[in-house]
Amino acid sequence: MIRNIVFDMGNVLIAYDAEMFAKMHVPDEADRRTIMREMFLSYEWVQMDRGKLTPDECCKIVCARVPERLHDAVRTLLYGWHMDSMQIPGIDALIRRLKDKGYKLYILSNVNSLFYNYCKRLAGSDCFDGMFISCEYGVVKPEAAIYTIFANKYHLQLDECVFVDDTTGNVEAAVNIGMKGIVFHGDSVELATKLSALGVDVG
Repeated sequence: MIRNIVFDMGNVLIAYDAEMFAKMHVPDEADRRTIMREMFLSYEWVQMDRGKLTPDECCKIVCARVPERLHDAVRTLLYGWHMDSMQIPGIDALIRRLKDKGYKLYILSNVNSLFYNYCKRLAGSDCFDGMFISCEYGVVKPEAAIYTIFANKYHLQLDECVFVDDTTGNVEAAVNIGMKGIVFHGDSVELATKLSALGVDVG
């Protein structure tokens, strides 16, 4: 029986489109490619999620290798990308229905310590029984250890959990250790249908 619904954050509870964010703050296309390559798609970005670098340390490293004219954009995007983001339509309402039905709800996300600056903007932010963020544990999805550490922290049975993530590899890893898994495609109605097919009462 499914008792716990576990949600990824980016592109599940809040829209995350780094290229769109960059386009809003960096008008020149070549500069945007630089921002994408040297920050959003960088090794340092992953190291922030792993808790090996602070956001301030990452910002300093990225600024050191991009032109000075981009430093303000780096800071704006690194610390404030969430200000340009929106919730995924229908997810907040679905989360609240699940909460009303008595399910335990959790966040399991690859994210850095800035998470706490904007977590209240996430869909269903007041409904979660736990928020497990990668930077606090030194592991990231899709490493198997993150799912095991998460389940142990909250004393959950893996076969009683459904994990919802927009990345196929992250869902596969969760399934491989014993969770149920759903790849989210941005459609809350589709998600509700798939949860229902697993026996979840979606209201």
